[in-house]
Amino acid sequence: MRPSTVQLQKKIPSSLAVFSNSFLSVLLLSTLAWPLAANAQKSSSLEERFKLVLPTQTEQEWKAVGWLTNLMKARENAQELKRPIFLWIMVGNPHGCT
Repeated sequence: MRPSTVQLQKKIPSSLAVFSNSFLSVLLLSTLAWPLAANAQKSSSLEERFKLVLPTQTEQEWKAVGWLTNLMKARENAQELKRPIFLWIMVGNPHGCT
């Protein structure tokens, strides 16, 4: 069964809508990147620029948690330490592209 013209028009965005969406996306990203560019120009050395980009020690504290990928080992550790288990379950692509 062939879709009607009205159904096709609903599925296919107009070129103006696509252009305006992409233009707004670029405008938004450039607005968000403006403070980073200003900070990058102020820093004189390459090491200072790395410090702006790399995560700080407090931003990396999540790595210190004893993450386990084996559920049975996690259960044994939780019983020994009398702590709960944080179980992260996900269906699909980790990037949300399902």
